[in-house]
Amino acid sequence: MLLLFERWGRLRSKLVAHQRVLNTCPPAISKMPRTRVRLFLALWLVLAVHSSPEGPQNSRYQQPARALANSGSFLLPPDASEAPDFLLTPAGNYAIVAPSLPLLLAPVHAALKTFLTPIHAGPDHPLWPKLFGIAACALLIAPLLALSGVALFEILEQFEPCVPHRISWALLAICGSPVLFYSSQGIWSHSAAAAGLLFVFWSLWFKQNPLLAGALVGAAVSVDYATVIPSGTIILAWLAHARAKGLQERFNDFALLGLGVFMPCCGLLLYNHAITGSSWMMPQSLFAQQMISAGFRAEMPLFDVPTARALWGLAASPARGLAWYFPAALLLIPALAQKPWRKHPMGLCALLAAASIFVLNASYSAWHGDVSFGPRHLTPAIPLIVIAIAGSGKMVGPKLRVAQSLFGVSALVAFAGVATGPSRHIGQNLLVFFYRGPHLNSLRFFNQEFLPAFTGTRVDLMTPFWLYAGGALAVWYLLKSMMRADGQLGQSG
Repeated sequence: MLLLFERWGRLRSKLVAHQRVLNTCPPAISKMPRTRVRLFLALWLVLAVHSSPEGPQNSRYQQPARALANSGSFLLPPDASEAPDFLLTPAGNYAIVAPSLPLLLAPVHAALKTFLTPIHAGPDHPLWPKLFGIAACALLIAPLLALSGVALFEILEQFEPCVPHRISWALLAICGSPVLFYSSQGIWSHSAAAAGLLFVFWSLWFKQNPLLAGALVGAAVSVDYATVIPSGTIILAWLAHARAKGLQERFNDFALLGLGVFMPCCGLLLYNHAITGSSWMMPQSLFAQQMISAGFRAEMPLFDVPTARALWGLAASPARGLAWYFPAALLLIPALAQKPWRKHPMGLCALLAAASIFVLNASYSAWHGDVSFGPRHLTPAIPLIVIAIAGSGKMVGPKLRVAQSLFGVSALVAFAGVATGPSRHIGQNLLVFFYRGPHLNSLRFFNQEFLPAFTGTRVDLMTPFWLYAGGALAVWYLLKSMMRADGQLGQSG
């Protein structure tokens, strides 16, 4: 009996001491959901503030979104504005885009219509396309990219315990690269495709969830058909990494991946059949055939063997080179020489996926480089490049200082792009940016077009300094507690 009382006393003392520790030192993991919310809000704020009312591809997404919201069909109404890349069929006109973005934009169209119709600014108003462009960027594209930035923050946890470093990588990938341009300056599929590939990567390497990954692969392909190649690369690399799994586990992974892909791809096949009459012919293919038959386009293969000129143009040309429009990509050069690749197969997988996007676009002979800020088709590869650089080894000492310098230059180029628009050479963007300074297209629209139309007043102002200063202060307030976190917090969350 005395022995039992003695043991009970020891156990009670341990429980009391443990409870005191819990009361005085709450676990760090409880803070991490708030950390992710703060990062999401900071990224969304930067992207939403730069939302532009105009974009060269807005009409090809706005029109099907309008048709879906009004009639539940992709068939464009007869009064839809003409565009050079609308597909003409006996049933009517269709926009030659993948279906997912119009499906996501249809609720935005319906909500904006409900909100603006009482003030007589509905779809029939001349300013409606610009209002819809701002709403699409701020309410759909910006949250999607901000969420992908949070996913990147979690992915980097695997090999970067320092929370401030992980925040820096996430800010670089989303706000310090061409991703900023293609997520705020109009409606583009490339930014949404970048988010989709990040979600696929996150679901496999961080969550180890093949069913979710399969569904995300189908969703990403339904946004941008070109994501099928890097998605396949990510899946193959993940399966090759799991060599320790038995045959039964590998079969289960394949089955779950296939099940996840099945539903989105079935919807994509139905979309193709409804427009082209064949489940295996995309609207883009039928449109190309019509253009060739009408003599507007010479018959040529969509893809060819990559040439040295194409590789140079995408890598280092001042007009479209990734090294000019995303200077932080130069960190890949020392990263390739790092030895820890074998210790971090996640970084190697990201590098292979980014390389597949690069080779695919170097082989894309049908694109003539129209309206673009940098290599726009490489935009989905940028977050993967960031993962590959961060996964190659820690940036410490002189390497960290070089990395920080390249981060700053990349951010300068990105913000110069959103303030000035596409040009033939990045030097033109920088010259105009240094001459004119920061500029918000949405603010110019509301001051010079929206207010005169509805209030009869006009404000001729450039972007005021206080607006940028206030936005920067808000971002710093959201992130300051995270930037001061130590490595132990990063490992726990």
